[in-house]
Amino acid sequence: MGPNTTTLPVNIGVVLDSDTWIGKLGLSCIHMALSDFYHSHTHYKTRILLNIKHSNTHLISAASAGVEAIIGPQYSKQANFIVDVGNKAEVPILSFSASTPSLNNPPNPYFFRVAQSDAAQVAAIAAIVEAFEWTQVVPIYQEGLYGEEVTISIIKAFQEANVRVPYQTAISSTATDKQIIEQLGKLRMMSNRVFIVHMTPILGFHVFTKAREIGMMEQDYVWIMTTAMTNVLDWTNSSLTDSLQGVLGVATYFPKSRRLQDFEVRWKLKFQQENPSIIGGGLNVLGLWAYDAATALAMAVEKAGISNISFPKPNASDYDTLVVGVSQSGPILRETLSKTTFKGLSGEFSMVNGELKSSTFQIINVVGDGKRVVGFWTPQKGLERKLNHRNVSTYSASKANLGPIIWAGDSSSAPKGWDVAPNGKKLRIGVPVKVETGFNRLVDVHYDSGNKTANFSGYCIDVFKATMAALPYIVPYELAPFERPNRVHDSFHPGRFYDDLIRQVYLGEFDAVVGDLTITFERSLYVDFTFPFTQSGATFMVPTKETNKSKAWVFLKPLTWQLWLTSGCFFVFIGFVVWSYTASFTTLLTVQQLRPAVTDVNQLIQSGDSVGYQFGSYTYNLLKQMGFDDSRLQPYNSPQECDHLLTIGNQNGGISAAFDEIPYINLIQASYCSKYTTIGPAFKSAGFGFAFQRNSPVVTDVSRAILNLTEKNPDIMKAIEHKWFTNETDCVQPSAVDASYSLDLDSFRGLFLIAGMASSSALIIHALNITVPLNVGVLVDADTWIGKLGLSCINMALSDFYNSHTHYKTRILLNIKHSNTDVIAAASAGVEAIIGPQYSRQANFVMDVGNKAEVPIISFSATSPSLNDPHFFRVAQSEGAQVGAIAAIVEAFGWKQVVLIYEEGLYGKEVIPSLIEALQEVDIRVPHQSAISASATEQQIVEELYYLRSNEASRSATPK
Repeated sequence: MGPNTTTLPVNIGVVLDSDTWIGKLGLSCIHMALSDFYHSHTHYKTRILLNIKHSNTHLISAASAGVEAIIGPQYSKQANFIVDVGNKAEVPILSFSASTPSLNNPPNPYFFRVAQSDAAQVAAIAAIVEAFEWTQVVPIYQEGLYGEEVTISIIKAFQEANVRVPYQTAISSTATDKQIIEQLGKLRMMSNRVFIVHMTPILGFHVFTKAREIGMMEQDYVWIMTTAMTNVLDWTNSSLTDSLQGVLGVATYFPKSRRLQDFEVRWKLKFQQENPSIIGGGLNVLGLWAYDAATALAMAVEKAGISNISFPKPNASDYDTLVVGVSQSGPILRETLSKTTFKGLSGEFSMVNGELKSSTFQIINVVGDGKRVVGFWTPQKGLERKLNHRNVSTYSASKANLGPIIWAGDSSSAPKGWDVAPNGKKLRIGVPVKVETGFNRLVDVHYDSGNKTANFSGYCIDVFKATMAALPYIVPYELAPFERPNRVHDSFHPGRFYDDLIRQVYLGEFDAVVGDLTITFERSLYVDFTFPFTQSGATFMVPTKETNKSKAWVFLKPLTWQLWLTSGCFFVFIGFVVWSYTASFTTLLTVQQLRPAVTDVNQLIQSGDSVGYQFGSYTYNLLKQMGFDDSRLQPYNSPQECDHLLTIGNQNGGISAAFDEIPYINLIQASYCSKYTTIGPAFKSAGFGFAFQRNSPVVTDVSRAILNLTEKNPDIMKAIEHKWFTNETDCVQPSAVDASYSLDLDSFRGLFLIAGMASSSALIIHALNITVPLNVGVLVDADTWIGKLGLSCINMALSDFYNSHTHYKTRILLNIKHSNTDVIAAASAGVEAIIGPQYSRQANFVMDVGNKAEVPIISFSATSPSLNDPHFFRVAQSEGAQVGAIAAIVEAFGWKQVVLIYEEGLYGKEVIPSLIEALQEVDIRVPHQSAISASATEQQIVEELYYLRSNEASRSATPK
């Protein structure tokens, strides 16, 4: 369109590679945008004249030409030069295809990205990975700044979602087919099967072609493309589409409209006329951005009222390589562009800090001859099947919000994201070979005399096999014996032997270890343990002895004389006497009495008696911590040796008690029945667990399988326990002659005497004072100040209430459990209600139990916004309730941007989306978020704060 006497021409530069399809697409859309705009605005006084330069050959001349603005460049690698020239010449630069995040970070005043930054999509990709619960991914990116910048953002987003990135692969744009196949071959040998591909379309589609050739587009593989490739799928041919079957992609969303449909028809006709050699290829979002960029520039040029077009030249000495003029109208044109808003072909056009305000993405699945939309992602709502389908603001990363997906290999089942045995390799499971200790029922390895083949048996082996059989998929594995060369030396260092076995897993000799392996903190530094499969803890075992005193008053033994005196004086506990007699004392009167020879741990410590422990066990350290001297500790290596030491007793060089882990105690008691019993509290330990290599993807599923066996299939575990922990001959019951006594009147004389005197009075008084106890669970961490504060206030509340309501017939009885150790016990106890839990992370489990049992859950400190259930009562403010107040404070002081610093994990992250949404509603930006782990060291915290301090965007709060 040429100038005329009534219009003012405005020279605008265009820097594109007209030899590429993106350049051709962009130019055609720019021309059509200006034609459409001036056709609808014939009264405008300005007319844009395009000064088109080839970006590969005329980049410097395009940058130094006297233009009022530049549309371009096409490539991110050229943008830094053009942006620098634009800042010096004060000329706006509008790019619809340069997507590298660093181009506008920090913001360049004269650079306008009429496109989405590559960094905008990383949260959407992370949401997809989180939705399918993939625990690790591998980014494959184009070598150089283009690929590295986004990959760094992707890794950070995955870290916030607790997704590991064990490996990264960079492929050069000049890589040969052989080099690409070598890189892909390395990935194929790894267990990970989830790959994120960020490359330019030419290289990226070529990589997919090679991946298909070597069998990496088959079932169980997951491929996710970034917008760089997904946005241009319409320009791929059928051969490329065949290589992309089952691939997921993140694509820019733009709303469909009648105007867009009409434009697409006109554009196809015009483009085919101008480019008859290009077959296929449809209009995509790059063309829409180019159209909207030209439209916005035409609007801004007219609104700016440009009339005096001049470019005064600076002295040549001011710039070393390029002399450019300074636009007189550049600043006002920049300001006008920043405020330009309209409804464009790509959606609402609005620039925020030089970036197009567009953050909605489509989730694409390549199927058949094209692509299919399976969902959307927005920063406010996360994943959703249809836009605006749910009128809620809660962020969601659930795969239920996505439509059906056809995965690689034409599979409709979501891959688990890893292959535990890549290329058919079996897991190598180490099993400890121990000398004959008598504890071989737990794990035993013996060899055939002929071919020396190892055979594995024992309780631990059977539990492992049952666990692997319970997995929802097949894991091939083989058991391998582990023994050190010097068997004699090992027999004297069994504890060190197990540590060496753990070290073999750490070094990669074994993939896992199965056996009577105790979970300890030191060992967990080198391996990942599953949930324990045995009862945890260690306890004392002592001999039992017979006691058979006066029969007439034997029922008085469980109660002190002070209590009996009080009962007799007030005649109110006669019912308790009868109940105690019928419930418990019948056994005392009829069965031979066996009680522990030692009744208390403190008694053992004070007596100076010797105590036994299994040699090499961590229980030795526990005994030392309790105050036992080395001279009083005797080791044993088998149940038989333990029995011998206990039988001869402390006076004859033996021991008075044995201290061991509960599974070993169970084995000894299974062999010797009622000869021994346990005393005192059980000292906490983690129990036995299977050890896998660090970050092994199978650990979580094996732990779930263990829980499935113990909770939903207890018969299997009981059968295994019965097989290994019940003595072959069974415990022989005491004979009737030795075990029972004939009952006569003398046995009941004392009871009848009391009953005859007090029954009538006691029953009457008891009926007048009866109250109904109501069992209520309390689940708090009594070791914390919140737990102590809560318990004290709860007890005072009940005391105050019943002091004021003495006539009430109910009385609440508190069943207090420690939230860090007794969550399951508290949730499963027969209570009418539960006060707690203290922490939000425990609330979902307790809340689920409460819902099933229809028991109210009342929490005064679990503030997580996501907690919501018919039986859950939050007697506290939700964390989400404060976001409006925080946003109001920020808005009151006119701050334009804030940085969120939160605790890493669910507690910190849950409230962040609501806070960001509240800030965005009042136009407050959140340029950066900083997550600090609860276990972070002082150095890590200081480093993060120094980073925020040095970041200009985070420490400045510019008033609106």
